[in-house]
This record gives sequence, C-alpha cells and structure tokens, in this order.
Amino acid sequence: MRWILERFQLYTLYLKVTSSIAFFPTLIALLIFALGLFSMYLDARGLSYDLTEHIPYLITRNPETARSLLSSLTGGMFSLMVFSFSMVMVVLTVASNNYTPRVLPGLISTKRHQLVLGLYLGTIGYLLIVHINTGGESFDFEVPVLSIFLAILLVLS
Repeated sequence: MRWILERFQLYTLYLKVTSSIAFFPTLIALLIFALGLFSMYLDARGLSYDLTEHIPYLITRNPETARSLLSSLTGGMFSLMVFSFSMVMVVLTVASNNYTPRVLPGLISTKRHQLVLGLYLGTIGYLLIVHINTGGESFDFEVPVLSIFLAILLVLS
C-alpha cells in the first residue's frame, strides 16, 4: 500500500512540474545552454578553423572585437527581454481589469509565450558562456569562432 502512495506522490509531482508555466522555458534554456558548452567543445577541437576557410567574412579573429560583439548582443537581448515582458505585464494588467481572473492562466500558459521566454533566457545564457571563454587562457584558441557564429544566429532567430 505504501508503494502505491509513494508512486502517486511521484506522479503528482511529475504533473505539477510538467504543467508549470516555467517548465518549457527552463527546458529550452537548458538545451541552449548545453548547445553553448557543446559549441565551445567543438571550438576546442578545431572545427572553427574549417569554418573560417568557408565564410571568412562572417568571422572575426580579434578577441576584443569578439568580446565587443558579444557584449552588444547580450545587451540587446536584455533590452528585448525587458521590453517584451513589460508589454506582457501591460497586457495582463489590462486583461485582469477587463476580464475575469480565469482568463489570466490561459494567457500565461500559452506554449508560444513559453517558447519565446525559453529562447530569450537560453540565448542570454549562451552569450554569457561564450563571452566568458572568449580571449581566455583556458583553451588553445583565443576566439571561439563557431560559438560566436552560432551566437549571432541565435540572436537573429
């Protein structure tokens, strides 16, 4: 009887976690963060040298330029995230004043909004990982070319 109760409690915990508003954004952010670690690993393995031969006009080899680019991208993502969530708060305030409070969970739990939040958070985490490892002595490269290229693509998406 006890194992049934424990199993039921685990199932309820599972349902609480997966139905939470923060579940999908956290999952997406962790996946993008793992992508950052993997791209740094590929840069350490020398994959970025092949990339510089094929698209040299999109690549910078100067660590200061790369750090400046990553700083600008991170600041832009923070600004975009703040603006987006300010608009969401305005919409939620107007909706709570004009409609019944039962409408709010439907607005908040929309999967599209959770996807956007996860992409914002994951991109910022990715940018910070790449920024920390750019120009450092911990690797045998100065500029993680592939990681910076992926950072630009993430910000553009």
